[in-house]
Amino acid sequence: MEMIIAVLVIYFLTCILIFFKQKESADNEIDYKSPFRKIITIGTIFLAIIQAPFFYYYTTGPLAFFVRLPYLAISLILTGMLLTPLIKRKKISAFQKYGIIVAVVIGTLTLFFGSSSIEKLDWELRQKERNQIIEKILRGEITDNVIKTRSFPPISNGGNEIMINTKPEGTITVTFYIDRGFIDHYSAFIYTTDTTLTKIYDERAKTYNKIKIDDNWYRIAE
Repeated sequence: MEMIIAVLVIYFLTCILIFFKQKESADNEIDYKSPFRKIITIGTIFLAIIQAPFFYYYTTGPLAFFVRLPYLAISLILTGMLLTPLIKRKKISAFQKYGIIVAVVIGTLTLFFGSSSIEKLDWELRQKERNQIIEKILRGEITDNVIKTRSFPPISNGGNEIMINTKPEGTITVTFYIDRGFIDHYSAFIYTTDTTLTKIYDERAKTYNKIKIDDNWYRIAE
């Protein structure tokens, strides 16, 4: 639901901006200090800044493609609106000129490196929050197999759902999703006391050193 609302809001704002663009274009010469250009510049910078966290937290699972594609398309359209007068060597304000540079640099960097950086920050900054959930499970305060939180941003991507697998011998495996993936694929932060799983994950960690991230904690991609 959050993804759908976000996409609809972006679409709505873009339609409004395009409408004003067409209206101004009809006047032939657009003032380089036009409020429209300032709005476009601010909007483009904003989209570039939120791109990495938006993609990481809200474009997970099979719907990721259908959310990312329009988001990128809108960003490119807005960037094109800013670049057009520059390419045609028309006068533009310093705010617009530097805004284009900032938006393109941030947008490009976050497109390629944003998700991995946000993932690392999310783990470091929210490890305590995840450990508190684990402690509640171990104390028996949480007994459900699936719990849904209202964390913002999501503590478990793809719906804030945390999966809990408890075995008769008392071991637990708790999954905080990074990406719900498609069909059988997924990636997640996993806490487990299941010795069978820890042996498998520890063996993998000998080859891929980023798998084990703390005691009983693993970053798994299946």
